[in-house]
Amino acid sequence: MISFIATDTDFEKWEGASIDPKQLELYDINGQKLYYQFSVYKDNNIIGRIDIGATKKLGASIQVIEFDPRPFDADEAIKKSIEITKKEYPDGKIKSTKMVVYSYPSIGAMTVVKDKTTGEEGGLGKTGSFDDGTPIFSQLTSEINNNRPVVSMIPGHVRVCRGYPDSGVGLHYLKINDPLPVGSGHQFLETWGAETCHIYMLSEELKLFTFFE
Repeated sequence: MISFIATDTDFEKWEGASIDPKQLELYDINGQKLYYQFSVYKDNNIIGRIDIGATKKLGASIQVIEFDPRPFDADEAIKKSIEITKKEYPDGKIKSTKMVVYSYPSIGAMTVVKDKTTGEEGGLGKTGSFDDGTPIFSQLTSEINNNRPVVSMIPGHVRVCRGYPDSGVGLHYLKINDPLPVGSGHQFLETWGAETCHIYMLSEELKLFTFFE
């Protein structure tokens, strides 16, 4: 983090900011712990978020660095999820409610309920995935170095990869411009080869690359 702040202009607003030591635990839809999310504040306003990988399988410790994120209330989301579950499944038994990355990078509250009669559990299901090639980081950086931003696709959504910082420790990160939320969008740093499937379309050759955990 010190290397980023010292060398990357995207972090200029972070000077004098502080990281809230209270973390938010994020899970995948299968209930496996995915990230520890820390919020960055300046003058009592949230200006960033840092997602730390909760498992060594993800590789780099710092998985995502988000700039000017849209605020959300995790406690309120969990409360609403429980309320809706009780209303929709009055005869069910709530097993757990967690904050999950349900469709990367979207975050929400997921409540798992058990049918008291059948014993079956309900919740979000696992989606399919596919492998479309072998990624080469040098190809992506070559495109960017030649002023050709790269289209970054995740299931159901498209972003733009506009650059890459020098982490100073041999790790690869991408600068992502995301059009969501509509009307404002947001920017963040994302590890190269993150846990969710990504497709990168190089403008010159239109090659597709995918990444998995």
